[in-house]
Amino acid sequence: MLVGDVEQMDPLPLPERHFDCVIFGDTLEHLKEPEALLRRLRRHVKRDGLLIANVPNIAHWSVIV
Repeated sequence: MLVGDVEQMDPLPLPERHFDCVIFGDTLEHLKEPEALLRRLRRHVKRDGLLIANVPNIAHWSVIV
């Protein structure tokens, strides 16, 4: 587990193909450059690994009402 400002962690202090799974829970929408981060993280996820992202649905009726 890494804790810190993920946009400032470049390079990550880990070897390539290190993670089985990377999880973003309501995080990506707060970043300045989420696409750049995802491109950088790609090399740290194992070839058969997963990236799981949860982002809010701002078009959901409960948000609009």
